[in-house]
Amino acid sequence: MGGYGPSGAHQYDRLAVAIQLDRAAALQSASWGLGQILGKNFKQAGFDDVETMVSTMVSGEDEQLLAMAKSINTNNLDQLLRTHDWSGFAERYNGPDYAAHNYDGLLNHFYQQYSSGKLPDLSVRAAQILLTYKGFSPGGINGLLGAGTVSAVKSYQLSAGIQVTGLIDDQLLESLAS
Repeated sequence: MGGYGPSGAHQYDRLAVAIQLDRAAALQSASWGLGQILGKNFKQAGFDDVETMVSTMVSGEDEQLLAMAKSINTNNLDQLLRTHDWSGFAERYNGPDYAAHNYDGLLNHFYQQYSSGKLPDLSVRAAQILLTYKGFSPGGINGLLGAGTVSAVKSYQLSAGIQVTGLIDDQLLESLAS
């Protein structure tokens, strides 16, 4: 949301052009992973250099979450999370314009949602991502097995010749991944 235009695949094209001009500067100016850690902050995220950070970040979400946690701890933001100081955390993590994007409100909203309700299931989330990729809309990617996800699973199972159950199991995930 930093004035770089809408998100999407074209952002990778922009990064590729920037890499041709100055690889290190391009990688350091991009945000990486689930935590959107700016490349120039590679040391705070636990890396020796930006190249290592980028290669680790593109390898999977587990590594992205670990880097985000390391960055939060290195910058002493963990206490702000523990005390639910959403505004303080959002300002230090996202910058002075955090309120314009409601980052503090979103942190509070999702804290309330997930601390008092069912937590997302990573298998459901994986299925939702793969269903979306294959053109079956689960109604969002949130890790929760709702009516939209069940409907998308059933539609996919029917089209793939799999027994229609609406359940997310190893057979479904294997079929979706192929």
